[in-house]
Amino acid sequence: MYKKIISGVKHSISAQTTIGIGETEKLSLRVSTAVLAHVVFTDPATGESFAVLERKAKVNTGKNKKDIQAQPLGGGSRLKSPQILLNNIGEFNYDNKDSRDNGDFRVYIAPAKWALTKKFCLDNFREQSGIIETSVERELAEEFLDALGVKYDENAITSELFTKLRSALEISDTDHSPLFTITNIGTEVESESPFATTGPLRSTKLGMEGISTQRVYNIQHVAITHPNLIAKIKTASSKTNEDILTEAERNAARSSKGEGKATSLLIVPQAKLEETYKNTEGRAVIDGHVIADNVPPTIRYKR
Repeated sequence: MYKKIISGVKHSISAQTTIGIGETEKLSLRVSTAVLAHVVFTDPATGESFAVLERKAKVNTGKNKKDIQAQPLGGGSRLKSPQILLNNIGEFNYDNKDSRDNGDFRVYIAPAKWALTKKFCLDNFREQSGIIETSVERELAEEFLDALGVKYDENAITSELFTKLRSALEISDTDHSPLFTITNIGTEVESESPFATTGPLRSTKLGMEGISTQRVYNIQHVAITHPNLIAKIKTASSKTNEDILTEAERNAARSSKGEGKATSLLIVPQAKLEETYKNTEGRAVIDGHVIADNVPPTIRYKR
């Protein structure tokens, strides 16, 4: 349905720049989309299956807040054709200027338009229409480079990031075997997951903490296959939470806003992750690590 509309849209970026910012009395429900990756590998030494999560530390010195939790790899997706969303649901605002500048699908809508917006998101994820970004490859390359402590140009094209990643992994030029495989496996509305509480959940995004948000996910299964990447992931997982928080505090000290982030990876036995969420809703704690509330939707689609 949406593919037929896209060919008639011109200058979608000009529409983007005229869309407002922030919550209003009418536009009061925040909606975001993301592509979440359920990343797994099999340990070559033991044959045990592990899930790979991203540990993200956030520090706000002005508010005296710090937090660290493990979440799925992947991240927020972009709304590539905002005019099409306008055509389908009417007025909406981006949640902040950064989201509008970057084209991120983080918006405020009229609550009465939620059912229509949800259908728009789910249909476009299922159709892979290109209206909402669905590729997770770039996010994975960036997250693995971050975990390895490798600097990269944020404006680099995806192929350049993978070249840098393969170099950091010390993969020879004659080795063309893939780092991982990706399979698109499902969609999820977080508030409707069997693991969720009723209604929109509270955002934990810096600057948006506590705001009720409806989140729609595209779930992808990523199987790590290259032994060099598996080895580096296991090494990154050995970092302690205190190490990562200390790095975030250093970054906050350099920031004019007093906000800092730092990331690393965490591996959890797949069986333990699944067992934890048999009877747990929302956040869980595994071996002292807080597991974010957006991990359960990826477990539902385990392969």
